[in-house]
Amino acid sequence: MKAKVLELLNLVHLPRAQERMEAYPHELSGGQRQRIVITIALANTPTLLIADEPTTALDVTVQQQILELLMELQKKFNMSILFITYDLTVVHKIVDRVCVVKDGKIVEQGEVQQVLTQPKHTYTKSLMKSDVKGMKKPYKKTAPVALDVQNVNVNFTLKKNISLHMALQYS
Repeated sequence: MKAKVLELLNLVHLPRAQERMEAYPHELSGGQRQRIVITIALANTPTLLIADEPTTALDVTVQQQILELLMELQKKFNMSILFITYDLTVVHKIVDRVCVVKDGKIVEQGEVQQVLTQPKHTYTKSLMKSDVKGMKKPYKKTAPVALDVQNVNVNFTLKKNISLHMALQYS
């Protein structure tokens, strides 16, 4: 049994998988915990994996790694994945077909490119026009530089007699 678990942990690219088998959840990062959940889901070799918000609360780098992992596993196990997400960026990147759900009912469905670029239902249109709260629009490449920082030093005292020094340079 432990050999099978270790094999699955290695399949999901869990760093130091052997050591992690004895770890408590609070000892793992969010990305590592997500890999454990994926391992549990794979234990029964499903033909359909339901991924409900698989990248929520993960930073963008780990989010990309998890998405790539799911795509890799999809091919390896020849399984379908049902992604449930509100993140349209994820939808656009990874799915073939999309269903838009409002109040528990599918209001529009089809090929992802078609639905996202030429929505027919008013709810889908409003989703495509909506600006996600808290998300800032990217700056234009021609925008003037607001702040140029170079040779910044930051010091942190972690414990008595132990300090961390970071030198940062931005341009």
